[in-house]
Amino acid sequence: QVGIRCQHCKDILPTSPSPSPNNDQNRNRSTQNAISYPSFISGIYNTVQQMYRLHFDLCPHIPDELKERVANLKDSHTSNRGGRKQYWMESAKRIGLVDTSFGIHYGRDPEE
Repeated sequence: QVGIRCQHCKDILPTSPSPSPNNDQNRNRSTQNAISYPSFISGIYNTVQQMYRLHFDLCPHIPDELKERVANLKDSHTSNRGGRKQYWMESAKRIGLVDTSFGIHYGRDPEE
């Protein structure tokens, strides 16, 4: 099944050992909503929007420069062109993703 994850905290495990309970709590909070497995291609857009709302600002592993760049794009009028649901659906299909009864899968080798 195909999923979406934050590339900046992908190697941070919420259950990895830490010296204090407060660090565990902060790490768990920052990695929440960092991974999602939408059931259908039509759900990718909503999944990305939810990840942005619930994870992006809390993730300490996303560089501040990237957060600033995204904020600037959000404020510009041109940033809305590629953000619509249809764009995400067409892009997913273009790289070979297909809906199955077991979630989203690659319908062909993604390297082709």
